[in-house]
Amino acid sequence: MQIVVASVGARDLSFLNNSPIPVFRINSQTPVPLAIEYKTIETLGVDRLLGVVAANERFKNDQILIIDAGTCVTYDICDRGVYKGGAISPGLQMRLNAMHDGTARLPLLQFSMQSVTIGTTTESSMMMGAGAGLLSEVEGMINRFKIDFPDLKVILTGGDSTFFEQHVKNAIFAAPNLILDGLHTVYQHNVSLVNE
Repeated sequence: MQIVVASVGARDLSFLNNSPIPVFRINSQTPVPLAIEYKTIETLGVDRLLGVVAANERFKNDQILIIDAGTCVTYDICDRGVYKGGAISPGLQMRLNAMHDGTARLPLLQFSMQSVTIGTTTESSMMMGAGAGLLSEVEGMINRFKIDFPDLKVILTGGDSTFFEQHVKNAIFAAPNLILDGLHTVYQHNVSLVNE
């Protein structure tokens, strides 16, 4: 038995130091089974890296765009086993929070998955702006990346991915456990390195 752990936050994981079960910690410096062209690997979120590893494992020798829709929306490109990099933008809830925090009168809202076709109140206008705006961004990013990577496979994951699955027109593969799959793949890769 083994505990495999990775964290993007500044969480205190010192309680694991006394674990009776061995702990394998994954960070951006951990060996992974792909080439990395990202220039600042020390600042790369381990969640992004794990998503790319898992996607590459699933679609070896393909061009892949991984969209992770959570607090932020991350876009990561893997081209036939080489992680190229990507983009980061605010997620759905962060957009609503920014509208509230950056203005004097807009309310603080929780994002709702209900479809809005046109805002008829301040609240529904904010929902429309956050939701439809991000949907347009996602579709635009997919089309932008397809210019350089025409055979792109799109994988969608993250807490808000169900919202995008229903609305994004481009063909996508839903992978709700992508990051967990990446944890497993990186752990297995490192076990094989030790056993060589």
